[in-house]
Amino acid sequence: MPHPDGGSGEYLNPENTFNEAYNYIGEDGLELNLNSGNLIRISQWYTGGQTTRVIRFNSRYSSMGRVCEACWGYERSCTNNKTGELVLLIDQDIQENKKEIVIKEPSETHVLPKNDLSISNIENEPSENKFNTKVDRIDNAFDILVNEIEEEIKKLKSDGTTAFDENDYELASKIAEDAKIIINFKDDVKKLSEKWNNLCEKKLKPSAINYARNRHTNKLQKGLRTPQKDFRLPILEVLFEMGGSGNRKDIIKNVYEKMKDKLNRYDHQYLESSPETPRWYNTIQWCRLSLVKEGLLKSDSPYGIWEISEKGLDILKDKQDS
Repeated sequence: MPHPDGGSGEYLNPENTFNEAYNYIGEDGLELNLNSGNLIRISQWYTGGQTTRVIRFNSRYSSMGRVCEACWGYERSCTNNKTGELVLLIDQDIQENKKEIVIKEPSETHVLPKNDLSISNIENEPSENKFNTKVDRIDNAFDILVNEIEEEIKKLKSDGTTAFDENDYELASKIAEDAKIIINFKDDVKKLSEKWNNLCEKKLKPSAINYARNRHTNKLQKGLRTPQKDFRLPILEVLFEMGGSGNRKDIIKNVYEKMKDKLNRYDHQYLESSPETPRWYNTIQWCRLSLVKEGLLKSDSPYGIWEISEKGLDILKDKQDS
């Protein structure tokens, strides 16, 4: 579901909806140039405990904000970033490429060796790419922290409502005070994130490199990578073998072990939108989201933990018996 607050400022009337833009960007992301010539990277993302789809915008050195369905098309996003120009940039690109999208073969440049499980192996990357990767990780860390705080605030509000309904006014008052402290802390985190973004923009200017790439020259042609459905059974099997649940990183590593002999060179290429992430790693995570939506994995697991559901166990048993 979208953020409830929505956007602010002028509504810019984009031709395409948020869902159309989200699907257009795709799992591999999109890279476009602003009128100033600066390159921005656009990617799909989830917030709010992986329940709200958002589109993220990143310059070479910092986050430029994100939009969800509720604030799509407004001058400012739910998080008060000036994303209107960026929305119109995507909208224009969709309009220009609706009739014909030219897709070329992916480059052979970043290939992860099959025996290398190091997801963040960037030692051989150019220094600018290394720094860009670190900036993205810090941006992601802020996103995760804010999401976790928001989840805690929701829980406290729910507990407070329950206490009030049960006439336990002393407890309800204490919970309200705790919630107020955490809300203030969330505001502090957001301010710190803004300071970080400003530091990157002001102090760490991009070099004059001609970076005129976009998604239509780099997006992988359909049918080349190992399809998402091929990862479904291995994920369920790994979870069963681990006792029904496990840490995300351990599960992905074990799924890779099951699938490594079936993966091809396209699966081992790094994503344009996330230079430290091989395509197979991304496919596993998207497959996991599909399994959650279908009820085969639990949707209320703690952050970073994957759990198989009763329905998932039944499906796995049926597959093994057939």
